[in-house]
Amino acid sequence: MNGLLRKFRPIALIFLAISCIRGTPEPSLWNGITPIGEILRNPKAWEGKSVKILAYYRWFDVFGEAGSGPPVTRSDVAFADITGAIYATHWENPGLSPKDTDRLLLLEAEVKVNPNGLPYLEVKRTQEVEGLPKGVVLRAQLMGGVAGLVREVLLAEDGTALFLDRKLNQHARAKVEAKAVTEALRQIRPLLGQELGKPVPDGFTYTIYAWEGDKIRTLILHAETAPENVKPLREFLNELFFQTFQQGG
Repeated sequence: MNGLLRKFRPIALIFLAISCIRGTPEPSLWNGITPIGEILRNPKAWEGKSVKILAYYRWFDVFGEAGSGPPVTRSDVAFADITGAIYATHWENPGLSPKDTDRLLLLEAEVKVNPNGLPYLEVKRTQEVEGLPKGVVLRAQLMGGVAGLVREVLLAEDGTALFLDRKLNQHARAKVEAKAVTEALRQIRPLLGQELGKPVPDGFTYTIYAWEGDKIRTLILHAETAPENVKPLREFLNELFFQTFQQGG
């Protein structure tokens, strides 16, 4: 993804002076969290262990991230972070609907493994929280256009990317350059809390979520009318959603 990095080089030094993400403390919400991918890689090693999971509610695996059917009962529901997805049983729904697949939950659970070797969670406690899953430094949503696109991407600092098409109920995984993610964050952080440009009919709007200490703040960017000085950021987002997304899928 050399193109993603090239877009930032003209202003990289400017934002290096403004903001640097190196050495930034991890959000306290991530303390003690086990990424789902670690459980998936070695289910037997985790069997019987108590874990804390920070993941999005995915109803009955609506985006296909889990890649399998429910491990215990037909009412098992799925949860996903940037590393993978896992089903949960004995889960008391706090009132979420199938449309609430962007709700982030903190789960306290015990890891179980079914006779076919498929891991799942036996949930003991559920709490809805604000933030991003462990390892995720940037979440961006794209909405609009004639086709009414509704897309989303989660990015980790190492360039790991999870894409969602919320209109088609599809997901894709890809890798972008870590340096491009770093430069994007350097641009975004001074702009958090702002809305740049104005919406236009059939235009595209990006909503970006990023950490500021222990809190999540947003930047809203209307692609067609945003100021010229954020053009490199706009091009990064454009390539991310319209080129990398297809490659990942």
